[in-house]
Amino acid sequence: MFATFFIAFLISVPPAFAQSADDLWAPESNERTASAQMSLPVTLNRDVTVEGEYILLGDVFGGVSDDLAKNRLAPAPALNRSVVLDGSWLNNAARTNGLNFKAQAGDRVFITRNARFVEEKEIADALKESLEKDGFPKEAEIELNRRAPLRFAVPEYEKSPVSFTNAVYDAQTGAVSGKMAIAYDGKERDRAYVTGKAVFYVEVPCAARTLAAGEVLEESDIEMKKIRFEQNTEKPVDIKELTGKQVRRGTRAGQTLTLTDVRDFVAVPKGKIIELIYTKAGLSLKIKAKALENGAIGQTIRFQNQQSKNTVEAEIINSETAKITGKK
Repeated sequence: MFATFFIAFLISVPPAFAQSADDLWAPESNERTASAQMSLPVTLNRDVTVEGEYILLGDVFGGVSDDLAKNRLAPAPALNRSVVLDGSWLNNAARTNGLNFKAQAGDRVFITRNARFVEEKEIADALKESLEKDGFPKEAEIELNRRAPLRFAVPEYEKSPVSFTNAVYDAQTGAVSGKMAIAYDGKERDRAYVTGKAVFYVEVPCAARTLAAGEVLEESDIEMKKIRFEQNTEKPVDIKELTGKQVRRGTRAGQTLTLTDVRDFVAVPKGKIIELIYTKAGLSLKIKAKALENGAIGQTIRFQNQQSKNTVEAEIINSETAKITGKK
């Protein structure tokens, strides 16, 4: 209903409106320029987006002087709303400002005032900033309590429209609250009482892509993700503890990785035949032996000598070689 009333208001503006105390049109403020402009044709801007609180002459008409372009015609529509200016209104505006213009049949100008909606993160961050001086933990985030989304429209150019007063943090319960104000163009526009709670997060490693069982993890396969502290049932693992390990089972992208999800890389799988080296008093002996269990590099496992069938223990050097450490 507001938009309908506003359109009607704009379209039916009488010439006397230009001479009101608000001085919205004020053509007489630049009579010399207006007189010179009278002989020059102007163009019509048919689809206009405005940012400020007023529709200016230069928004609607092209080819006007810089001085005249700043003349105010009428209040801009509400944020995120539009109005339509018809030919009669345009003729009135042109005549009052001394422009050489006459609307043709069907001439109209669409005026839109763009806006953005304040994001909940902006509200939570502003409340947190207000609380930090009173001891709110820096590592915590604020989760807002809400029954319905908080929606406040502000101009697109407004970067910091949110402020808080009377902000309170209860360290025992984690509850937070404060009186919020939304302001832009130097004026307070909306107020709301906001409540929420402190939430602690921990960074955990996750699969950056889908991993198949047996794949060896590289650093690029792992990414850190924040999760709520109470959702983490295991001690967080560093990426370095996982790099080079082998995935035990298939893992979806985004799934949390823990030490129970990986194992040391099996350089020598059970049943593989490799070369064992035995060194004593400067002499080396090489034999072929079969692994009796899986083994990682640096791990000592059991092997069976292929000739004597004796069992020996050897430390795996690489996927093809192990060093005998003793007999079993």
